[in-house]
Amino acid sequence: DMYRTLIIVGALFIGACAGQETGLESTRIEGRTAAVANGAMLYALGLWTAPELDSLQRAGVRVDSITVVPRELRMRRGDRMPLANLTVVVFDSAGQPVPAAPILLESDPAIVALTPLEVVAHATGRSIVHVRSLLPTRLGHTAVHEIRVTVE
Repeated sequence: DMYRTLIIVGALFIGACAGQETGLESTRIEGRTAAVANGAMLYALGLWTAPELDSLQRAGVRVDSITVVPRELRMRRGDRMPLANLTVVVFDSAGQPVPAAPILLESDPAIVALTPLEVVAHATGRSIVHVRSLLPTRLGHTAVHEIRVTVE
């Protein structure tokens, strides 16, 4: 159907944009939430393929909301914060955690960039790191959470 085609095209676009990094830094990093409570998350460039996302969608996996801790980051120019310090939990429409859910982190590289291991503060200012689900909500939208970043 048309929605599935849009998901596949979107995933291919995301994969193409992941190639826009400078060195190991990027404006987009894909992730997988922990498979079990208190488990480790995984981040990488091009982590998810279109067939994997399509398979999850056909299996009925939905992400209706995202919670991220911390909600705000205060950094100094040149600081690096490990992505392991972020806790990302996604929930379905019943409020239950969705294990091993595909997510996408996006940033403004003028202020903060992302690597598969950390957030890097490049310049002073304020920015937002968007954490998006790569799966639709039950209504077909995309769940997004914002992390506010201040770099001094």
